[in-house]
Amino acid sequence: MKKTTLFLVLLVVFSTILIAGCTQQQPTPKEKVVAAVNQTVTNLTDKVDQTIANVTNKTEQTVANLTTRVEQKVVNLTNKT
Repeated sequence: MKKTTLFLVLLVVFSTILIAGCTQQQPTPKEKVVAAVNQTVTNLTDKVDQTIANVTNKTEQTVANLTTRVEQKVVNLTNKT
């Protein structure tokens, strides 16, 4: 009787563990790929944003330098006249 009861208890415990393990959702390969693609897109977006910011800063600096040169030439021409 004790062996039968112990066997049934172990069977119930094992069945419960098996059922609990099967009901947990594992990410599918598709979900893993989608997550990887999303991360890649995020990284590329960050790099593009940084490149645009760098180009914008360089352009603004170039415009500022050109403006300073033009203003200096105008001052020089004004002084000559």
